[in-house]
Amino acid sequence: MTGNGERFLELKDNLESHPFIEISKHRDDITDNLWTLRRNFDLLKDFTEDVAEDKESVLTGHLSEKTRVTNELYRLTHNYLASYYTQYQLASTFRDSKFNDVSEEHYSELMAKYDIRPTSDFLLGFRNYMQHQGMINQSRHYRWNRADKEEITRVVLFTDDLLEIDRWNNQAEQFIKNQEESIRLVDVIQDHHPDVLDFNDGIWDVAMKQYEDEFEDYQRKRDEMNQIITEKFDTSG
Repeated sequence: MTGNGERFLELKDNLESHPFIEISKHRDDITDNLWTLRRNFDLLKDFTEDVAEDKESVLTGHLSEKTRVTNELYRLTHNYLASYYTQYQLASTFRDSKFNDVSEEHYSELMAKYDIRPTSDFLLGFRNYMQHQGMINQSRHYRWNRADKEEITRVVLFTDDLLEIDRWNNQAEQFIKNQEESIRLVDVIQDHHPDVLDFNDGIWDVAMKQYEDEFEDYQRKRDEMNQIITEKFDTSG
């Protein structure tokens, strides 16, 4: 085997066990689940707006149709909250397993900067209740606004009903108390999602700062491997 061939195998073995691989894998897992999270929200939002908030369905739909809508709302809500919980777990595991004290401090700063906790605690509490107790009722609510002569059909959670549940932590309970008389879940999620994306981008920036040397070493060795491949297949001479 030529010197280049031996060096290539050496680099290949080194990169396969390189410490930066684990960092990159965490990032890939977070990115993949963010896609799932967004897709689950799109399905929930589309069904809510196109079907569950359809006026005719709310006012005159047959009982079997109303039951179907309720069951589908449960399924889609559960799927979104499950992927949200997974996102929380991935971020927390990344922090706990790979961040030093300085990076953990930056992680906490990001939580505060993007105001993650109140909404996150509410969504996680919602997920935990559904997981262990069953559905929290989302009411299909029709209202006629006399002043504006406007008909409004919404799928909402009434805050008084939510506050009767004693499983909320302090942050989640305060979030509920800060809302109006009802909460439209898809609005909460839609407002929260950009902050989730920015927060996770920030996590990666923190990780790259901590593991800058490991990344540069990984990149240098990968570039050397690519150079060996290029030279091997270069027939221009």
